[in-house]
Amino acid sequence: MLAEIQVKRLLKHCENINEELDQLEKQQEKIVDSINYASRIQHSILLPEDKIREYLSGFSVFYKPRDIVSGDFYWLYNKGNIIYFAVSDCTGHGVPGALVSVVCSNALNLSILDHGSTKPSEILDRTRKLIVRRFSRSEQEIKDGMDISLCALNYKT
Repeated sequence: MLAEIQVKRLLKHCENINEELDQLEKQQEKIVDSINYASRIQHSILLPEDKIREYLSGFSVFYKPRDIVSGDFYWLYNKGNIIYFAVSDCTGHGVPGALVSVVCSNALNLSILDHGSTKPSEILDRTRKLIVRRFSRSEQEIKDGMDISLCALNYKT
């Protein structure tokens, strides 16, 4: 009788564990689906290699995030006779790094489009100001940023 009660308890316990495992698997699936969608959004800021070839030849892109999304990004912008290109490593890995990379890529675009910066030093200074301003909106202190190399290639000179 005692053994039968213990077996029933054990079976009930196993049933509860299986239900919790099912819930965890469903939660994991939702999280992974969400991160995969974030990856598609992040890839939208990265220029496809065939588009880069229109401006630069003899190059290669190695982009391999450690996680599904990454704090790394590359960037290119054509303005008249000048091609601006950059590689960047934003602080953080995974989702936090990816969020920072999108903010930083956007700030680079704004530095050229809205502010008319033309020299790499001006573009980086303006980009930094935009990022600091964006992150200062938070009530929590955010100390993220990026390491970046920005080059300008003038086809005429």
